[in-house]
Amino acid sequence: MTDPSHQPVPANELPVAEGTSKGKQRAADRLNIPSSIVRDAGFAPSDNVFVLDEDPAGAVPKLCLVLLKVKPENPLADYAVAKDCRIRLATAILKKCGMEGANLAIDGGDGRIIVRPAKA
Repeated sequence: MTDPSHQPVPANELPVAEGTSKGKQRAADRLNIPSSIVRDAGFAPSDNVFVLDEDPAGAVPKLCLVLLKVKPENPLADYAVAKDCRIRLATAILKKCGMEGANLAIDGGDGRIIVRPAKA
């Protein structure tokens, strides 16, 4: 049964750093990685995605969230790419990585997606 007084939580557009794409975050719910970035990184629907709070290659400074196609030694979490080719990350993962409530920049390629605070 549905509650007629229930109002859906609107999606908020996150500001974007130049040269990167943006994600949408429903308040206190999930960060949605856009399908264009997911595809560009080489992911397909139902692929497994592994989450780290640092770049194993060391190319990205700390305070980032890295999504990998290949399972690393100690992932924080794993997700599946949705049918619409999006990845929806729980805010608990953002909190573990120290990025809860931050304006985020998202980019990716070659089997990885990097989420980091947007430059002001």
